[in-house]
Amino acid sequence: MKTMAKGRKSKYNPATVERLIEEIGISGNEKRACNVADVCNTTLTRWKKEYPDFAQQIQDAHREYRRSTQEAQIKQARSLVTDYLFNGYKEVHTSTMRITTDGKLTIKEETKIIQKPTPEWVINRVLGQPMPLVEAMKTLLMNNIALPQQADALFKGIESIEDELRSLVQSRADEFSGAGSTETSESAPENLS
Repeated sequence: MKTMAKGRKSKYNPATVERLIEEIGISGNEKRACNVADVCNTTLTRWKKEYPDFAQQIQDAHREYRRSTQEAQIKQARSLVTDYLFNGYKEVHTSTMRITTDGKLTIKEETKIIQKPTPEWVINRVLGQPMPLVEAMKTLLMNNIALPQQADALFKGIESIEDELRSLVQSRADEFSGAGSTETSESAPENLS
């Protein structure tokens, strides 16, 4: 440990250095690191000049902070985009009603949360071009934005819609063929003699 000119012992020691480096790596803020380590900013600046290894550790801590912050932001953004693409968004509507009964004022607040699907233009913007739903899911899976479970749910939903469409087409065809034969018999005159 170094002794300062005025006879005080320097606070420069492995524990203080570790606290400074750790806080800079977490917050990226040297002032906050100085507060945590109980060292003034002037002392930190002097130590960076006196101890080149320490200065390098500070630079490395700043670099780590920037890297981890960037990764965390990318991860959070990807998570938010994925959630929005697959779950849509919620609209919150709050209404306040004032009801007077027997001379008393009652205030009733009602909140409705409406789940809305993701607009198609958003999906097209995120994927960069308009594309069919299955192709969009494939792109999202290949870019690790969508999970396989989400793709399975989508494909089950598509199968369900296809089944409903087949059923609707069949019932319309039955109605049409039934209506056509009824019309012919109804529109044909009964007595031609």
